[in-house]
Amino acid sequence: MTTENPEPEAKRVKIAGPAVLNSNECINFHLLQKTNGAVTFVDGGLFPPEMSHQLFDEEEITGYEDLHIDVYFTPAFQTLLDIHFEGEPARGATDLAAPLKETFCAGFFEKKEDFDRAFEVEPPLRTEDFGKPLVSADTTQGTTINILHSNLATSAEPIRQIHARIQPLLLFFVDAASAIDSTDPAWDLLLAVESSPDGTCQVLGFATLYHFWVFPDRQRVRLSQVLVLPPHQGRGVGSLLVEAAYKVTDERNSVDITMEDPTDDMQRLRDKMDLKRMLAAEWPQEEAITCLKNALTSGGKTTAIEDGASGVSGSKANADRASSPLSASPECLARLQKDLRLSRQQASRMWEGLLYAIAVPQGVPATAAVEGMVQAALEAQVAGAKKGSEGKKLVETASGFVMLKSKSKGSAAALAAPGAVPVEGVSAEQTREAIRQAVALRVDEMGRLIGLPTVAGDDGDEEEDDDDNEGEQAEEDET
Repeated sequence: MTTENPEPEAKRVKIAGPAVLNSNECINFHLLQKTNGAVTFVDGGLFPPEMSHQLFDEEEITGYEDLHIDVYFTPAFQTLLDIHFEGEPARGATDLAAPLKETFCAGFFEKKEDFDRAFEVEPPLRTEDFGKPLVSADTTQGTTINILHSNLATSAEPIRQIHARIQPLLLFFVDAASAIDSTDPAWDLLLAVESSPDGTCQVLGFATLYHFWVFPDRQRVRLSQVLVLPPHQGRGVGSLLVEAAYKVTDERNSVDITMEDPTDDMQRLRDKMDLKRMLAAEWPQEEAITCLKNALTSGGKTTAIEDGASGVSGSKANADRASSPLSASPECLARLQKDLRLSRQQASRMWEGLLYAIAVPQGVPATAAVEGMVQAALEAQVAGAKKGSEGKKLVETASGFVMLKSKSKGSAAALAAPGAVPVEGVSAEQTREAIRQAVALRVDEMGRLIGLPTVAGDDGDEEEDDDDNEGEQAEEDET
């Protein structure tokens, strides 16, 4: 008996494919300035993008060796695109020219000599050329940051040029950003400009506002895009832009101001601004102090299911919530909306924050009462969501889920809930446990608002006071 040995398989020759590069690592931005006649970099003026998927799929570039895409900007944002790589592109290499030309559609230089000549004759920027001053702040460096307001459709040429040239940066720092139609008279521009004692100035960032008509003869302002350039983040520029947006809203007697799909950071920034405005108004404090005193006098019971019952009906939960001594009256909420230009949802959210700010110095009984009100609000949302499958959401916590009902398309939830997905239902035990955790998260959020150290968060990150680099996309429709 013989055994035949199988023939060995032929070795396959491995052919290396074209190099695959991370596009974010290939791109660098450079902000230039003139110092005593010499061209220098702005402090921190060399920085990479945070994203580039709108130009290059999966943020990948194939077919190049040692690729560098350097984008240089003058103070007026005239642009030089400088692309370098070793050797020749591989077959099927990613097209670099098309997406870059589409992105920097206001025009750019490809030859350094032409760029240098244009930079040499570029006149210094002047603050007075960029719109009406709305908000200003002096810095410790002896400079002044001004927020300047203009309507894009009717603005002067320098304003339209700056916006057209700086707008492409949104695609690299704001997810899902897109260019706007600057000829639409509904668009306004807020430009952050820093001026020095010697008369020179530089652009730090910008925001855009869109004005909607509201029946019968009012407007709603939407803060649409916010970008503070990386070298200037953490200096309070984002707060100044939001403050200026509120000023535009007040001047035009708009119904309210909304934001497009705010990130957690931008929501915190807005909450801080709204709390500051509430404290400045004084009457909300007086109202909140009275409500808190009444709640403590009544024993602080503000929630429908403190004993753990979770099967209350939606109508019962809402009735108990409305009867809480801490709940703002309809008249109070209406006045908050009118005086502070808040949506109904934001007014309710900030009422909780104001109560908590007043309760913390008074100790545990007061904070426990506010936490009970927050719990009652969550219970009412859960009970309402259980009435039908439409609009139900599952909020995942460490050991359970809370089902919440979304109030309107694109509106920010009263509790930030990453990863919420539609569900058919959850158990009572999951609901009870998750509500407890959700309350802890909301309390932690309110603590951040007034500067307390975080408790419920599990990432250990410190919150920065100024969350500048945010874009918002989706309208709140509550009035």
